[in-house]
Amino acid sequence: MQKGYLKRYFYKFTRMPYGSIFLFMFLGGFLGGIIFGNVAWSIRPGAITGLNILNAGSWMKINGSVKNYLHYLTRERLRGPVLLMVLGFTTCGMAAVYLALIWLGFLGGLICSAALLQLGVMGMLNLLGSLFLPIICYLPGIAILFNQVFLMSEKSSKKSIDGMKEYGKYLLICVLILLLLVVGILVECYVNPVIVNLFRKIF
Repeated sequence: MQKGYLKRYFYKFTRMPYGSIFLFMFLGGFLGGIIFGNVAWSIRPGAITGLNILNAGSWMKINGSVKNYLHYLTRERLRGPVLLMVLGFTTCGMAAVYLALIWLGFLGGLICSAALLQLGVMGMLNLLGSLFLPIICYLPGIAILFNQVFLMSEKSSKKSIDGMKEYGKYLLICVLILLLLVVGILVECYVNPVIVNLFRKIF
C-alpha cells in the first residue's frame, strides 16, 4: 500500500466541498433562532419556558423507564437522518440538506437564547456542558451525513452515478453514520442524565 494512502482516502471521504455554504446556512438559521427567542421572550416569557433543557436528563418523565426513554430518543434522533439518507438517492436531497441545516441552526440559536434568558450565562454554560458528550458523537456523524447526502443527490441530479458500486458505498457510509448516532443516543440516554445531575449538585 502506498505511503499516505489512508490519509488521502480519509481526506477524500470527509471532504466537504460545500462546507462554506453549509456553514452559512447553519449560521443563518442560528441567527434566526436567537432573534426569535428574544422576540418571544419579550412578548411572552413563559412561552419558551419548556426549552430549559437542564430538565431533559430526567428520563423518568418518559413513562418512568430508561427503556422507554431509549426508544423515544432512537425514534427522535434517527428519523431525520434516515429520511435524509433516502432523499440522497433523489435530486431533492440537496434542498433537504439546506433545509436541515437552517432548521438545526434555528434550534441551536433558540435553545442558546432561551437558556441565556432563563438561566443566565453560567446556566447556559452548564447546559452546553451537559450536552457536550452526546454532541461529540452527533456532530461528526451529522456533518458527514450532510456531506454524503448532498454529494449523492448531486450525482443523482447529474446522472453521473458510477453503477451499483456507488450505491453500495453510499449505503455503507450511511450504516456507519447510523452506528455513530446510535452511540450518541446511548450516551445521551445512560450517561447524560448522570452528568446533568452532577451539574445540578455542583452549581
